Amino acid sequence: MPFTFGDDELNLDDSVSTMCSVTKGDLPLKLFWSFQSKESENLVNLTTGDGIVITRTGQRSISLNIDLIKRHMVGTYQCVASNKAGTVVHSAQLSINVLPVITPFSFGEDEFNLDESVTTTCSVSKGDLPLKIWWTFKPSDENEFAYNLTTGDGVMITKPSPKMSLLVFESIKPRHRGTYSCFVSNIAGIVFHSANLSINVAPVITPFIFGEEEFNLDDSTSAMCSITKGDLPMKIWWTFKPDNENEFPYNLTTGDGIVITRNSAKMSVLGIESVKSRHRGTYECVASNRAATVSHTAFLSINVLPQIAPFTFSEDEFNLDDSVTAVCSITKGDLPIKIWWTFKPDNENEFAYNLTTGDGIMITKPSSKMSVLAIESVKPRHRGTFWCYAVNKANITVSHSAFLYINVLPSINPFIFGEDEFNLDDSVSATCTVTKGDLPLKIWWTFKGDHENDFPYNLTTNDGIIITKIGQKSISINIDALKPRQRGTYECYASNKAGHSVHSAYLSINVLPSINPFSFGEDEFNLDDTVSAVCTITKGDQPLKIWWTFKSDEDQEFPYNLTTGDGVIITRPSSKNSMITIEALKPRHRGTYSCFASNPATKLAGIVVNQTAFLSINVLPSINPFVFGEEEFNLDDSVTAVCSITKGDLPLKIWWTFKSDDPNEFAYNLTTGDGILITRPSSKISMIAIEALKPRHRGTFSCFCENRAGLTNHSTYLSINVLPQIAPFSFGDEVLNLDDSVTAVCSVTKGDLPLKIWWTFKGDHENDFSYNLTTNDGIIITKIGQKSMSINIDALKPRQRGTYQCFASNAAGITNYTSYLSINVLPVITPFSFGEDEFNLDDAASATCTVTKGDLPLKIWWTFKSNDTNEFPYNLTTGDGVLITRPNAKNSFLSIESVKSRHRGTYSCFASNAAGSANYSSYLSINVLPQIMPFSFGDEELNLDDTVSATCTVTKGDLPLKIWWSFKSDYEEFPQNLTTNDGIVITRPSQKMSVLGIESVKGRMRGKYECHASNVAGSVSQSSFLSINVPPVITPFSFGEDEFNLDDAVSAVCTITKGDQPLKIWWTFKPNNENEFPYNLTTGDGIVITRTSSKMSMLAIESVKSRHRGTYQCVASNKANITMFSAFLSINGSKLRQKIKNFHFKNFAIYPQIFLLFLHLFIIQVLPVINPFSFGDEEFNLDDTVSATCTVTKGDLPLKLWWTFKSDYENEPSYNLTTNDGIVITRPSSKISMIAIEALKPRHRGTYQCVSSNSAGTAMQSSYLSINVPPRWILEPTDKAFAQGSNAKVECKADDHR
Repeated sequence: MPFTFGDDELNLDDSVSTMCSVTKGDLPLKLFWSFQSKESENLVNLTTGDGIVITRTGQRSISLNIDLIKRHMVGTYQCVASNKAGTVVHSAQLSINVLPVITPFSFGEDEFNLDESVTTTCSVSKGDLPLKIWWTFKPSDENEFAYNLTTGDGVMITKPSPKMSLLVFESIKPRHRGTYSCFVSNIAGIVFHSANLSINVAPVITPFIFGEEEFNLDDSTSAMCSITKGDLPMKIWWTFKPDNENEFPYNLTTGDGIVITRNSAKMSVLGIESVKSRHRGTYECVASNRAATVSHTAFLSINVLPQIAPFTFSEDEFNLDDSVTAVCSITKGDLPIKIWWTFKPDNENEFAYNLTTGDGIMITKPSSKMSVLAIESVKPRHRGTFWCYAVNKANITVSHSAFLYINVLPSINPFIFGEDEFNLDDSVSATCTVTKGDLPLKIWWTFKGDHENDFPYNLTTNDGIIITKIGQKSISINIDALKPRQRGTYECYASNKAGHSVHSAYLSINVLPSINPFSFGEDEFNLDDTVSAVCTITKGDQPLKIWWTFKSDEDQEFPYNLTTGDGVIITRPSSKNSMITIEALKPRHRGTYSCFASNPATKLAGIVVNQTAFLSINVLPSINPFVFGEEEFNLDDSVTAVCSITKGDLPLKIWWTFKSDDPNEFAYNLTTGDGILITRPSSKISMIAIEALKPRHRGTFSCFCENRAGLTNHSTYLSINVLPQIAPFSFGDEVLNLDDSVTAVCSVTKGDLPLKIWWTFKGDHENDFSYNLTTNDGIIITKIGQKSMSINIDALKPRQRGTYQCFASNAAGITNYTSYLSINVLPVITPFSFGEDEFNLDDAASATCTVTKGDLPLKIWWTFKSNDTNEFPYNLTTGDGVLITRPNAKNSFLSIESVKSRHRGTYSCFASNAAGSANYSSYLSINVLPQIMPFSFGDEELNLDDTVSATCTVTKGDLPLKIWWSFKSDYEEFPQNLTTNDGIVITRPSQKMSVLGIESVKGRMRGKYECHASNVAGSVSQSSFLSINVPPVITPFSFGEDEFNLDDAVSAVCTITKGDQPLKIWWTFKPNNENEFPYNLTTGDGIVITRTSSKMSMLAIESVKSRHRGTYQCVASNKANITMFSAFLSINGSKLRQKIKNFHFKNFAIYPQIFLLFLHLFIIQVLPVINPFSFGDEEFNLDDTVSATCTVTKGDLPLKLWWTFKSDYENEPSYNLTTNDGIVITRPSSKISMIAIEALKPRHRGTYQCVSSNSAGTAMQSSYLSINVPPRWILEPTDKAFAQGSNAKVECKADDHR
C-alpha cells in the first residue's frame, strides 16, 4: 500500500512515522527498509539505530519511526517486500525545512578609534524564504543585557535584499562597543552569528584622595587607583613628587615603606604602613592603554616632625684644651621649633642634664632652625654624649647625639697585697681597676721574681695563679696557696689609644731558705785539680746568712767554720749564692763540706738549713752532670744549665756544642747568640741560658772540658714540644673538568713524632658538613711514611668539588692546611611538574626550577610552547598573568595567579653556565569551563501570543559540550528540563549553540529559563526571566439560584485566581430598570464592600431591599487587560409579609382566635438555610488565590457560623478551621462567613464545609477544592561512584506530593 511522510515539509527535531503494508502477496514475506540520502547515490538498508526505530507490526506490515529528525536523515526511503514470486518497492521522499545559514562576518581584527565609520553585512547564504532578519546588541558592560537594534543612536540598519541586512555606523562612540548578533529565522528555525566591535577606549580613573586631614608620622594610609573604563591590556603605575621644589617626580615601586599591589587588571592600591616625612608630596596614578594615557593626583599631607641634620665633633679624638664646635641644624619641620641641648658625662653613675652657657660651654641660636654649641678649651669633664633635641606642634620630640671623644690615659686604682708578709700556702688576691681611660682597653699582669736575674714576664692563668677579666676595665689575680716562687713584683698594665699606665705591688712571702743540692762530682779529683761548689739558695727571704763548714776525713776531727784561707776561697757572688773554690786540691782538702743558710724565717722556726757534699780528690777533670729537667719545655719558656768541672787540673778549656734533631745537620760549637747566653763565672764553670725557647733550640747540648790530662764531656737533651708544620699544597690554579684526575700530597715538614695525619672534606653546599675522608667513592688516600699522606682522584665528579683539609697532630697540638678543589659542573635541574590533575580556569599554578648542581654564575630562563601546532616556543618574561621571580642564584619561580586558556601548553626551564646548558619541561593542562554569552528575552514584558526566542551561545570551553535548557515557572517549586514540546522549540544549530523559540507565548510559559552547558571541566549556566503580562481571571460567582426575600442577607466574593499585580478591583451595579445606567459601587446604602486581600473583594448586603435588585459586576484590571464578571440578584416582594406589616395588633383584642392563628403561622423557629457555594469547576494550580463565601439566606438569629476541613487522606479526620496556615476566615456580617487562601499549597486540597446553627437546628454546605499537584520525584540513595562527565543510571520514582 503506498505511504508518504505527509504533504508539508517537516522541521529539524520533529518526529515522523509511516507504515508500509502489503495488501496482497503470498506468505512468507520479507519486508525491510532502505535509504538513499541527498548527498549519496548509495542505497543503504536500514535497521533500528541512530534515532530510527523499525518495527515489524505483523506478517504483512513494517513501520518506520523517527523521534527527532536530523539533517542527515533527509532523502528517499524505500520499503522493499519480496516473496517467492518476486520483489516490489515503494518510495517516499522525506523533506525538511532548511535552516538559514549566515555567512560569517566581522568588524576586522584591529580595534577602531572613536568617530571612525564602520559597516558590516549579514548575508544569508542558505535557508527557505520567507526570512526574518534582525540585529541585537550586547554592550561590553557585564551588567547590561542584549537588546534588539533598530535604526537610531548612530546606528543605521538597512535591508537591501530579502537575504541581506546592512549595519552601518557613521561615527562610532564608546557606547557602540560590544557584541552585535544577526538573527535569521524561517519556518525551519532560528540561527544567528555574532561579531565583536572593539573600540579603543581611553582609561577613566575614579578620583581618589588620602583624606582631608593631615597625617601624623607612623600613621597608615592607602589610596586605590581604580580604572572604571578603558581597554585592556592596561598599564598602571604610580609617580611621586616630593614636597620639595628642587626634587622631580619619579616612578614608584614597592619599597621604602610603600607597598604597591596590583589587585586586578584595572586596580592598583598604594599603601603606606607607617607614614614618614619623606612620604609627603603628590602621588599620581597613571593609566595607559593603546587609546591614551591619563592620570589622577592626590596630595599626601603629613605633619612633619623636625629633622636634625646629623652632626659630629670629628672622627678623631680631641686633646685637652682643644676647641670644638657642633651645629644642630633643623633641615625639616614645621615652625615654631624649640631646640635645646643635654649632656651625659662618660660615667655610668652620672645622669644626663640640660645644658646652658657656662662651665666652658657656650650655646647660641643664630636662627630659628639652628643652635651652635662651642667649647673653647676641652677638659676631661667635657667628655661624653651631647644631645640636641627639637620639638614642634607635631608634639613628638626628635633628637640627635654625638659623642665628644677626648684622649684620656688609663688611670689605675692603686692596689696592694697587704702590709704584712704572707706565709706559704696562704691565699691572696688583688684587683686592678681602671677608673679612667678610653675604651677599648687592654689590661694584663706581669711578674718579676725576687731574684736579680729574673726578668718580668706576662702572666696567664697557670702555676696556681688565676687571672680573671672583670668587665672591660678590671682584671683580678688570685693565688689560692702561695709558693715561694710566687714572691715578687706584680705589675698591672692598662693601655689604650692614648698610651699605657702601670701600677705594681710587691708580694712578700716568708720563705725558709732552700739550698739547691750541690756536689763536687762523683769522680775523685786529682791533686792540684781545681774544684768548686756553689751553694745556691733557691728559696728564702732576705737577708740571708750563708756560711760553710768543713769536716775532714779524719774521724777525730770536728767540723768547723770555713773562711777564705788555706787554699780555700769562699765568695758570695750574690745574696743567694756562696761559692767555695779550691784552686789546687791538696789532700787536706778532702772531706765533707757543708753550706748553711739562715734568715728571719729560720729564726722564727728555730732551725737552720744546710746541704753537704763530699770532696773526693783524684786527678782527671770531671764534669758535674746537668740536665734541663725531666719534663718537656714549651716554646718561650726559659731554661738554664751549669757545666761545673768538679775535678781536673788547670788550666781548663770549657765549651758547648749543639746537635739539632735534624739527622742531616751536624753538631757545632755554641757561642752567645741566637737567643743563647753562655757565661763563664769561673775557670771551672760554664753556664748556658736560653731566655725564650724556640723550636730550633731543640736538640742535644754538650759541655766539653779539656785540660792537660785529657778531654771529658757531658750531654743533655733539651726536649721542646714542637707543633707540626704542613707544607702548602694545592690542586692547581685552573678549574678542572669532570673526569680529570688530580693528586695532592700533605707533607709535615716539622713536628714531633708520633704524628697523626688525616684528610677532611666539606662539599660546596651551605648545608654540607665537613667529614673525614677514607679511600672510597673514587678517592684514594695513601700514607707515605710517617710525615706524608697523599690524596688521589682518578675521575673527578661534581660531588667531589669543595674544600679539602689536611690535619696533623702530635703531643704539642694540631695544625691544618686547606685547599679548594674547583670543578666545572654542568647545571642539573630538579624535575618539576604542575601536578597530575588538570587545572580549572582561575586556579593558581606554579612551578619551581631548581638547579641542584652547576657552577655560578648561572643563567636561568623559561620558554613557552602553546597548544597551537602553528605556534613556536618563545622566551617568557613576567607579564600576561605570568610572574617569574628569581629568589636566589639557583632557583627560578614561575607562578600564574589566575590560569587562563591561553596559558595551556609546555613550559621549559633552561639553565646555562660556563660548562654548558640543561633544560627540563612540564606540560600545564587546563580544563576550560564553558562560558555562556548572556542572553535575554528583552527588557519589556511580552503579551500573550507574542513570539520570542533566545540563543544560548557557548563562547569558550572544551569540546564535547552538552547544552540543555531548564524552566522554572512562577508556580513550581523546582525547575524542569525542557525539550521541544508544548509550543517550545529547541534547536542545536552548532556544537556551541542552542536556540529556544516560542511561536505563541502563553501564560504558563512565564518564568526563569536557564541554559546549561557542561564539559569535563564542569558545568555553568546562564538564565533569563521571561516576563509575560497575564490578564486577571475572575472565579465565577453567583448570589444563588433562589430569589431572596426582603431583609435577607446576601453576599458575593470576587476572587482573582490569576493575573499580574498590581490589581485594581471594583464593583458596578445596574438596577433592574431599563431607564437606569450602571454605576460604580462603594460602601453605603446597606452595601458593604471589603477588600480582604490584593486578589479578593467581597460585596455583602446585611438586609436586602427592593432597590438592591439588579446586576452586580466585579471588574478587575492590570497592565495586561481588564476583565469582568456579573451576577443578578433576584429579590421576592412577599405580599403576605406586606400584609403582616400593615396589620394592626389592636385587632388581636377583638379576635383572640385570630391572634392564636398568627402565632401558629408566623412565630415559628426557622432553621438556617445556606446558599450553595463552590471553588469553581476547574482545578487550581499551586500558589493560586481562591476564596468561598458561606451566606445564610434564612434562619433565626443569633446564628453561629464556622468552617471544617477534611483532607484527601482517608485516615485523617475533619477538623474545625480558624485563621491559620495560609487560611483567612472573616465574618463581615452575622449571616456571612468568608474563607480565603492567598497562595494554595498541596495541603489545602480537600473538602471545605460551612456549618451554621441556631436554636432551631444546624445546616451545612460543602465544596471540594481541587489543586493540580505535580509529582515529586524521589531519587533513591546509592553508594556508587560516578566520574565527572560520564553517563550514570539511577532509579527514581514519582510520589504524590501533598
